[in-house]
Amino acid sequence: MKIVFALITVLLLVVILYLEKSGTVTPGSPLTSNERLIPAAPITKERAATVISELPEVKAWSDYIERSSEGKAHGSIMVSSEDPVVWEGKQYWLINFYENQPTHFDRRESFLVGLNAQDIMVDDLEAGMMSLQQWRDTKKPMQRIQQDNAR
Repeated sequence: MKIVFALITVLLLVVILYLEKSGTVTPGSPLTSNERLIPAAPITKERAATVISELPEVKAWSDYIERSSEGKAHGSIMVSSEDPVVWEGKQYWLINFYENQPTHFDRRESFLVGLNAQDIMVDDLEAGMMSLQQWRDTKKPMQRIQQDNAR
């Protein structure tokens, strides 16, 4: 009886290891889990706007606008479309960051947030479309904000 139990246990372990290696189940998950087979749900436009509002550059710009205008102007996030836009075959939410002046809006930057919330692009006014990291590396927005704050 002990031998049969040991053989069943070994067989079960072999099946679990095979399923984990094939990607059918994730390590530590129950055998019935099919997490890897179901894609993540696309994010909403509201969540995309939150993702952009949480970027350190956007927070710093908003603080700078508020301080330098003595509270008369504010940073604003706006979703530009009810439906995702397509760029290079992928769907994105178009999110704009504006300086909201008492008499007008000045667009600071436009961001495209992939429906997976992992892919963020910047449609820079001068340089055109680039990844968030490329924008940070080439445009150095935090340094520009720090320079503006020093004035």
